[in-house]
Amino acid sequence: MAYTSEWLEENTQLTARTYPGMGHAMSRTEMVDVSAFLRHYVLR
Repeated sequence: MAYTSEWLEENTQLTARTYPGMGHAMSRTEMVDVSAFLRHYVLR
């Protein structure tokens, strides 16, 4: 994970988010972030 994180920082416009305690579940907060990403970058 450290290598990937470093690579992303150097090679992309990374906006990193963490959602503590979720495991592999989806939270409302995460879905709001995904929705904002899609509206900004995909659904132009």
